[in-house]
Amino acid sequence: MNEYASFDSFLDEVEIDERPKKGFALGGETFDLPDILPAKLMLKLSRLGKSNEDNLKGVDLVLSTLLGEEQYEKVLDLVPDMEKLSILTTKMIELYQPNTGDEKKERKTQVTNKRK
Repeated sequence: MNEYASFDSFLDEVEIDERPKKGFALGGETFDLPDILPAKLMLKLSRLGKSNEDNLKGVDLVLSTLLGEEQYEKVLDLVPDMEKLSILTTKMIELYQPNTGDEKKERKTQVTNKRK
């Protein structure tokens, strides 16, 4: 007789802190992001290499996964520059990183310094 462990009940019991809504504004429009960063996305990104072609695949993968088709097309229209689009995808993923007080302070300082 085979014995299989059931992880369904274990995963149901795992409590995850309530997550704030994620999104960003660009070109006068707001874009909603999923509440969680999909594990499937990060695993696929980890398989990509460092070439320019892999970078393009990564940008496409992040945008299509996190934004969905309609929002993806809008972002492509608003950000036609590939370098900026690559930076945008990095910033989108950073929205999912936990914030500590020091990180918030540092981020605020960076924004303040740019305005001067």
